[in-house]
Amino acid sequence: MISSICESVGVVLKNPQGEYLAVKRKLKPVGWGFPAAHLIEEKTRVKWHPGEVIRRVVGEETGIRLINIYTIMDGGRIVVIEDGCRRGFQTHFCHLYGVRSYEGVPKVMRSDKHERVEFVTFQQLQEFEKNEKTDPAWFKYILPDLKERNLL
Repeated sequence: MISSICESVGVVLKNPQGEYLAVKRKLKPVGWGFPAAHLIEEKTRVKWHPGEVIRRVVGEETGIRLINIYTIMDGGRIVVIEDGCRRGFQTHFCHLYGVRSYEGVPKVMRSDKHERVEFVTFQQLQEFEKNEKTDPAWFKYILPDLKERNLL
């Protein structure tokens, strides 16, 4: 179904030590990225608000409860995933959120989806990009934009 634009949402969560919440996915796109999800529920086809989706998904998949979130990068960015996402879409509009406050400790809550969930340094993110599989939406588009805008 590689066709039209799909809406998704992602979050950049930085802890007090300056590390970022990252997930190593088992499902497409396989590899390291930041927490993210589609806005349309696959089974019901209901479209949810991006803020609601990212709060729910981060809690369910990482054990972290997002308390205060805000939009970043003017609300989002278009990204193109050449191989498509697991639902078959190549082009996504990714709504983006930052986090002012949260509670909890990261852990793998969905072992069917993630191999690892942890806080990592920016240097570790750069190493992942060189040496491991990474989510192209984050590493090719979003992270460079955030860095250019001094948002990392």
